[in-house]
Amino acid sequence: MDRIFSSQQSANEQINVLIYGAGDAGEIALRWIQRNPDLGYRPVGFIDDDQYKQGRMIHGITVIGGMENIEGVLGERKISGVILAADPDNETSVSNIVEMCREKGVWVRALRLDFELLG
Repeated sequence: MDRIFSSQQSANEQINVLIYGAGDAGEIALRWIQRNPDLGYRPVGFIDDDQYKQGRMIHGITVIGGMENIEGVLGERKISGVILAADPDNETSVSNIVEMCREKGVWVRALRLDFELLG
């Protein structure tokens, strides 16, 4: 059973997540997490390949490095999940992230922002 959506999850239990992408979509993902504590996510950092963003803070969360840092961060910070809030440079990058996370037992979710036409 997916722990993320378990109705048995304790209100105090926090799941460490890493957000890939420190742009607008990453900020939206962070704000959503912060405004919805019932999700149980605790963002511990951003990953972004833009060196200008690395080391900066977004709403109290640090951009801790780029793609080359993901593997180390997954272990050091006890990450349970990665939220893709940006399109990595190519499909190979996405595959690499997913494979690396799978090997470490970390789930990956993609943020999807979309407008749905009604009527």
